[in-house]
Amino acid sequence: MPPRIAWQDIQENTFTRWTNDELKLRGLHINSLKDDLKDGLMLINLMEIISGKSLGKYNKHPIIIQQKLENLTIALKFIQSEGLKLVNIGPEDIVQGNMRCILGLIWTIILRYEINRNGGGEDLLKWIQSKIPEYGIKNFTKDWNDGRALNALINALRPDLCKDHMDLDKKKKLANARRGIETADKEMGVDKLVLPEEMIHKRVDKQAMMTYLAQFRNLKDTNAAYRVRAFGEGLHKGIKETKAPFFVERPTDAKGEIKIKVLNEDGKEVSCDITKAESPAGYEKLAVSYVPQKAGVYKVHVTLDDKVVDGAGAATEFSMVMMMVMTMMMMMMMMITMMMIMIRMTDDDRFVDATVGVSCQFQLVFGTTSVSRSLSGIFFTITFPYLSAYDLRPIQ
Repeated sequence: MPPRIAWQDIQENTFTRWTNDELKLRGLHINSLKDDLKDGLMLINLMEIISGKSLGKYNKHPIIIQQKLENLTIALKFIQSEGLKLVNIGPEDIVQGNMRCILGLIWTIILRYEINRNGGGEDLLKWIQSKIPEYGIKNFTKDWNDGRALNALINALRPDLCKDHMDLDKKKKLANARRGIETADKEMGVDKLVLPEEMIHKRVDKQAMMTYLAQFRNLKDTNAAYRVRAFGEGLHKGIKETKAPFFVERPTDAKGEIKIKVLNEDGKEVSCDITKAESPAGYEKLAVSYVPQKAGVYKVHVTLDDKVVDGAGAATEFSMVMMMVMTMMMMMMMMITMMMIMIRMTDDDRFVDATVGVSCQFQLVFGTTSVSRSLSGIFFTITFPYLSAYDLRPIQ
């Protein structure tokens, strides 16, 4: 018996996998659509990847809620500018983890950039029917439950694979689905957006299956390097004189020589520490780290038989953040908090307006080192719930 799975779970799982399938081009990864889109960074990166356009300036290191909302606003406005209609969703819905709104948003994006790439949903169904007419496919749900149609579609596109699809036992649903999904992933580069136990579910989600099957029509590069992924913080951020870690993972059947090279801003190679890491069955995983000795742009290259691996090859910037700076920040936060408490407790009428609140902003600058090329320092904005003015001025 397959494990109990709700159709909503199948949809969320598939949409999460699809998002990661795109984000891996920049070495990024999310674990949860509910939690990992809240600062806007992943949504901005996703839209830049699939649209091929830049979203312009945004908060690359969002700390407070306002910065996160600004990032989400930028992403949502860009999505609308691309002609996508957004209904009843705003930045606050994503910050609050409203899954109904988030899943609706991701489906809108998938529909535009994956399914409608070569026609809409009806066109996708007609395309499938033309490839495997003998199966009489009429939908994206129950007609796929026994796994035979999937094997047939694979055979229609690759006659050397799944030649015996007509002979498969309808009762062996899980085995049929597993065989088809594994074969498509290994031989055709079709990512496992739906798992075997999800495909055979009697209430398998239509949108999840459409997302998965659209890959067959929009086949990507099938070279072995495409099946390898590089991910981790060391590919997109780090701190001077501190280990910058990332991972390289590949299926055990993706043969070839993996090469890893890190270059600093001067083009000189940086030493890497590479060890084997624990990995799921059927995969090999390498743990990689390097130590940037100075702030600047570093380039990470990961190749399999000289073919670039997704997520590698991007420039990485490092900032020089000192413990002293962080200590100063904490001290200032404590002082401002104490000042706020004193103001709230005073009976002096001169401070009546100030008790409504104050937003205290300060800047920490440390030489010419920067978090991003456009800044010469780090800006921290601290907002307290009871404060709204920039300074405390007694009423005259």
